[in-house]
Amino acid sequence: MQASVSPSNLLVGLVFVSVSLLTFAIMRALLVRSEIKRRAQLRPIADLQAAGPARNGETIAHEFLSFVSKVLPPSSAEGHSQARKEMIKAGFFSPNAVALYHAARILLPLVLPLVLLTVLSLLPSGLSARGSLLGVVCSSGLGFVGPSFYISRRQKKMRQQYRMAFPDFMDLLVVCVEAGLALQPALERIKREMVSANPQFSANLHFVGLELRAGSSLSAALDSLAKRLDFEEAYSLASLLKQSEELGTSLSAALRVYSEEMRDKRYMRAEALAHALPVKIVLPVGFCIFPVILVVLFLPLMIRIKQLLAF
Repeated sequence: MQASVSPSNLLVGLVFVSVSLLTFAIMRALLVRSEIKRRAQLRPIADLQAAGPARNGETIAHEFLSFVSKVLPPSSAEGHSQARKEMIKAGFFSPNAVALYHAARILLPLVLPLVLLTVLSLLPSGLSARGSLLGVVCSSGLGFVGPSFYISRRQKKMRQQYRMAFPDFMDLLVVCVEAGLALQPALERIKREMVSANPQFSANLHFVGLELRAGSSLSAALDSLAKRLDFEEAYSLASLLKQSEELGTSLSAALRVYSEEMRDKRYMRAEALAHALPVKIVLPVGFCIFPVILVVLFLPLMIRIKQLLAF
């Protein structure tokens, strides 16, 4: 039996595509005026990569990403910079990460409803027009919110990985500084050592070296590192190194004291998780394990009572 597309589903799909195209056209028209006002201050993504490969070496994917970045760009240079920082926090260091993010936010609200309508048209008994419209709206909203939710979850995951790798980083830093290395060569050495264990952490240390070579001060580079890592220990380390540089105190002694304090904090955090464990296992024990124990204990007794009553 050949499946046919329901007229109601086809009508809902056409209405959705028309409204989506009209929405993007209005958004583009509103952004054109602000782009014209800021054209003198803005620098396109292609200009930031002027030292990259020639035009004849660009692939079709790069052309598509460039097109997407022009269709739905951030409203200002600060917006693009902030989006780039959010991508780096999530562990995406590619220059095309922002364009891919906007491409996902453009394509997913269009593709997911079309996929849903295609699946509904193949079902023997499809949904009603109201149900199809509700499914289209929900899938479109999921496609629009999904990339942002994924980026936030990815940032949380990367933050946990950085926190796990930070004690190793501190141990290597103390060893390098006590061996006589300055802070910048020590960071370069640690970057090479941590490439295989944690590539994202090593990439953040590589950015510190690039900022220092570009003429940035050590305190500014450490502040940028703490903002990219985005957890408490990194901010404390940046403040400690900045104060040590300004006051001229011993860097190795300060790092060793901070390492001990960090170990104490890690122990307290593990202790807090251990104290919270009994509360967390109440529900699994009460709803999964305890009923099984009751069945194992009372089932033989119930069988024995039933046998006695049968006599």
